[in-house]
Amino acid sequence: MRSNRYHAALFWLAIATAVTALLPIAVGSLVTTLDAGMAFNDWPTSDGQGMLSYPWLRSAGDKFVEHGHRLAGMLIGCMSIVFAASVWLLESRRWVRWCALGVLLAVIVQGLLGGGRVLADERLYAMFHGAFAAAVFAFMSSMALVLSRSWIDPPRLLSAKGTKNAVPTSVRVLTAATPIVILVQYSLGGLVRHLGRALYEHVGMAAVVLLVVA
Repeated sequence: MRSNRYHAALFWLAIATAVTALLPIAVGSLVTTLDAGMAFNDWPTSDGQGMLSYPWLRSAGDKFVEHGHRLAGMLIGCMSIVFAASVWLLESRRWVRWCALGVLLAVIVQGLLGGGRVLADERLYAMFHGAFAAAVFAFMSSMALVLSRSWIDPPRLLSAKGTKNAVPTSVRVLTAATPIVILVQYSLGGLVRHLGRALYEHVGMAAVVLLVVA
């Protein structure tokens, strides 16, 4: 039954979904480090075999890592389906329900980017694939925030004069700027990792990120 009250199950499901997303991200970074992105020339099959029928545990090297990445992607896909369906059934806020479907759509797009990288044998796609993964994880983490008790029933903060505190404009600007500069830094890191470019820009942007976050 839909309700606008706090659902502990939805909140923890959102947490579990975001944590699960870290698995394909971590394995994907290992794929990049080992340059194993083209261990298979086909997708969504692996050497012509299905996702679950491929003898993953008997494989080794690049194929073990790359197929593990694909299996982790399948896992977060299944988690996203469960999450989106649960939010749609139990959450009364329409915008939250659509955002949950947006999480599922983002995971699907992320998978297609990974498949496109293999089919096109294009490192630029791999860079977009990696950067978009961070955005999807941030989206999932935001869903956990809006499903939390503190968001749905926030505490009322009063100043000494008894009036509601306003958030300073400087804090609002920094709050908006922080994820933007981090995304730029992440993208520059992708250029370094995948294309061997923008090393000095990446190092310089690190100082900017440190300043804004501090």
